[in-house]
Amino acid sequence: MDLIITSKSAEQHLVDILGGKRSNWFPLKLRSQVPVYIENEQSQSIICDYIRGILNKIKTQLTFNDEVEFFCGCLLPEAISHGISELQGLSWQEAEDVFLQGHIYHASEVEEFNRRIAREMEKSPQQESR
Repeated sequence: MDLIITSKSAEQHLVDILGGKRSNWFPLKLRSQVPVYIENEQSQSIICDYIRGILNKIKTQLTFNDEVEFFCGCLLPEAISHGISELQGLSWQEAEDVFLQGHIYHASEVEEFNRRIAREMEKSPQQESR
């Protein structure tokens, strides 16, 4: 988590995604199970605030219907995969493979995680319409 937040390349990567750089996570692919690497609510809050800050300050041409789904299904996996790539010295594809093979949670756990992120996002000032 610290690497994702302190690394300027992680931020630039997310800015590039919002700017239209190809992402394997967007358009969103519905999954019943997704890997989640965030260990506790404090860490979750920190990483969500960080990514939300990027999302709030960058205009994007990407269109999405559900901001939470876009956040959880695209930006979060991109950030975590980027962190894995830097931390372990892996290629982007290898990092995505590690991410996808990571911890698997039941769909109900993923739904609870999404609800928590939705609550966190509701706490922030409303963004302009995309």
